[in-house]
Amino acid sequence: MALGLHRMGYARGSSRARYAVLAVAFAPLAAGAAVSSDAELFSATVIVTGRDNLAERSRGVAEALPLALTRLTADPLVAETAAARGLLSDTGAYVDDLVYRDRKQGIQISDEQGTRERSFEMTVRFDVARVEALLAQLDAKAWTGERPQIAVSLRITDSRGDYQLAAGSERGYGQRLAIEAEARALALPVTLVAEAPQQGVVLAGAMKITPAGYWNTEWRLTGSGLDEVYAFSDTTFDDAIGGALRRSAKTLAKR
Repeated sequence: MALGLHRMGYARGSSRARYAVLAVAFAPLAAGAAVSSDAELFSATVIVTGRDNLAERSRGVAEALPLALTRLTADPLVAETAAARGLLSDTGAYVDDLVYRDRKQGIQISDEQGTRERSFEMTVRFDVARVEALLAQLDAKAWTGERPQIAVSLRITDSRGDYQLAAGSERGYGQRLAIEAEARALALPVTLVAEAPQQGVVLAGAMKITPAGYWNTEWRLTGSGLDEVYAFSDTTFDDAIGGALRRSAKTLAKR
């Protein structure tokens, strides 16, 4: 049974900034790891100040539901459409449970600092039946079951020359963050590879910087019975990477 916000009085225990928020919001899903259960898709984790601050709790729930909808469907447009149609005005009605984790757990806190001012990771677990009913209103479906591993092979040409993006490479830090953040947001298991494998789902890209400092990027998504090409011109690298992963997720969800 969903709990309205008035009943939740208990607790259980820049681009760079955007990536940091996403990393917390989808902490249970590491790039390259699969979601352990469909139930995880109906939840999201956000940062709030204080455990008993009702205004912060309400704000956090309002932030968490669109994140969960995106994670559940692998389509950011679902949450955007829900908001545009006024279907997210009472996000508390979709909540099933809240779990708090003190971000300073295990760290000695001064006597002057109470729990009201401390930041917590608040995991919001949403009611499955109510969220599925919301998706039905939006003519959308949850992408449940196992999601395929995506091998991402990205060649980058910047002002310093040409290189292959790798998990531990010195260059391409921002691009790696963009891939990891978008993969978490879409709940996609993604792995960076030096060479595209012959089997499985592969997203291969070539990214080249323009004289104006933007990026032109070409992508190809391949797999069994799958061959699609995407291109993005004069964009930031995070928009190009995010666009490719979102298009890929939408294609894979329909299979």
